[in-house]
Amino acid sequence: MITSSNLYKISKAQKNSEVITTKEIKDCLTKIKKKKTKDIQGWSNEILISGGKDITKSLSILFNEVDNETNVPKEWKDLKVISIYKNKGKRNDMENRRGLFITNTISKLYEKTKLRKVENKITNKTSKYQCGGIKGKSTVDHIMTLNAIIDYNKYLNSETYILFADAYKCFDRLNLKNCIIDLYKAAGAKTAMEIYRLNQHGNAMIQAPVGKLGPVRANNLVRQGTIWGPTLCSSSVDKVNKIGRKCTTIIGNNIKVEMLAYVDDINHATNNKIQLEKAVNNLRAMEKTKGFTFNIGASKTAILKIKSKKKSKQLKMNKLYVKKGEIETTSQYKYLGEWYNEKGDHTTSIKMKKQNIEEYIRKLHFYGNEYITGKYAMEIRIQIYKTVIIPTVYHNIPTWSSISKSELKELEGIQGNILKRMCNLPKTTPYLALLAEVGIWTVEKQIEYSKIKLLHNIMTSNNRLIKDIIEDQIKNTWKGCWVEQVVQICEKYEILLEDITTYSKSKLKEILKKKIGNKMQNELDEERKNKSKLRFITTFEKKKYIKELSYEKCITMFKIRMNMIETKHNYKGLFNNNINCQICNEKMDRTEHIFTCAKINKSNVDEKAVVNDITLAKLEIATKAQEAMHTREKLGFKIKITKEDRT
Repeated sequence: MITSSNLYKISKAQKNSEVITTKEIKDCLTKIKKKKTKDIQGWSNEILISGGKDITKSLSILFNEVDNETNVPKEWKDLKVISIYKNKGKRNDMENRRGLFITNTISKLYEKTKLRKVENKITNKTSKYQCGGIKGKSTVDHIMTLNAIIDYNKYLNSETYILFADAYKCFDRLNLKNCIIDLYKAAGAKTAMEIYRLNQHGNAMIQAPVGKLGPVRANNLVRQGTIWGPTLCSSSVDKVNKIGRKCTTIIGNNIKVEMLAYVDDINHATNNKIQLEKAVNNLRAMEKTKGFTFNIGASKTAILKIKSKKKSKQLKMNKLYVKKGEIETTSQYKYLGEWYNEKGDHTTSIKMKKQNIEEYIRKLHFYGNEYITGKYAMEIRIQIYKTVIIPTVYHNIPTWSSISKSELKELEGIQGNILKRMCNLPKTTPYLALLAEVGIWTVEKQIEYSKIKLLHNIMTSNNRLIKDIIEDQIKNTWKGCWVEQVVQICEKYEILLEDITTYSKSKLKEILKKKIGNKMQNELDEERKNKSKLRFITTFEKKKYIKELSYEKCITMFKIRMNMIETKHNYKGLFNNNINCQICNEKMDRTEHIFTCAKINKSNVDEKAVVNDITLAKLEIATKAQEAMHTREKLGFKIKITKEDRT
């Protein structure tokens, strides 16, 4: 049996042939992020990145010296601990805060270099049921696996029982020596002992909500927020399938799925209550041998039962326990950012997304404030929406195997609501016209694009459970599986499923963007035939004037192009069939009339300039529209739009 004492002897017997080269350090420096918190000595990543060849060479000498010595530099033992709010409960309650360790910047680079050397070895040695802290795997793996089990049980008209387990302050309770022994089995004795020496001793300054504390001794801790923290935790939690009785779920053509773990988040889904009891026994074994404690409660360690359509005799479940008490049943649960409910649909997930709309809009207006960012306000808002809001709101949706029409309508409604309020436009603004102006696809197209990209990512990777599941679905497609919908998407865009893996990532994105762009243009052309408000919108692409015009003029241009400018014809529901211009009382008060009414304008704008796509040379239209509207107001003509008409 390997123990912490004889592990040291094994590591000393091994020759240190793994020299850290300047090239390896340079590669790591290209990957580290800028604008991160400085360490306790005041070092930042920017100092190392801008140091050039001299500092890279010095770091190589230092790191190899550390490998050959028994002690680490004294400065590497100085730590800073900050507490961050978990977004639940009272902010000042320390139970609702997570402690993160800010270690020495140079020691962090050393850890990163050591991890890059052995990460492939760790990946191969870690079971395919643990995805946390493993290169090439993410939360998507477990969400798709869990969805596949639920979908397969629906296909069999069977119920699904899901055990979700939440370890109480997992990082605080991990035994460093036990984690190092587990790491030894995956990465080797030399690496394990080097990481042990880094974490064995520490002097920490603690930044708490009430002020600074310390320094205090921080010995033999698995440090949360560090480079090796998730890997050490994952190596220990990975034993959940080896420590007790094997519990297995079969999906498709004999694909076996055991208990899934993402760092310290554990779950097991099955249609067999005996397998569920085995999974709980494994949790108790982890508590006994690894020192874990599992929380109890509907949002902690709980069991979710997803009902089947088939009416069957309801069998009473045995009461199941962990150290803290009985495991509760729940009607909904949030796992790795995805919501699951007893119906097995996406209603809860969509409901939770809607609750965050106000916060997203507030942040868009804050970071794209027109008084601070000036003429770039609208451009900044659109970029934030594309790069931050879309990935946040629609995160995990590509993992859904099926989306109903009503669910898709709700998702489109979320996007429409955010965009219209972001651009300060009325809620009656044509949705497709707005998308065409800012160059953003419908939610349906975004999901289809992401699904095909996700398939490519899975099929071109190795050593992933989800790859086994998807390959099985391709060979033996059953009704309701994820691949079934992907096949339909491929047919829609005339792409062969078997050809997807032959493309590089960049080439596939290029092909998809072109095909989806053509589809969006076709949809716009069809919509223009039936809706007069879209008569000025001819191309589906982000318009150049968004970058060139001031914030106010940009909004005016939106209203002109989408026929939402305040004229009688555009808001004819507010008038009793009298939609002639109140100033000249001769012609219909349409958008074009703002520029052609002789009593308003001294110099008219060519009507074709409004109807056609407006180029940079014709941007004076927005200014003239504002002048015309101002003149109309002076003459006593103003359309009053009530709160119900606006967003």
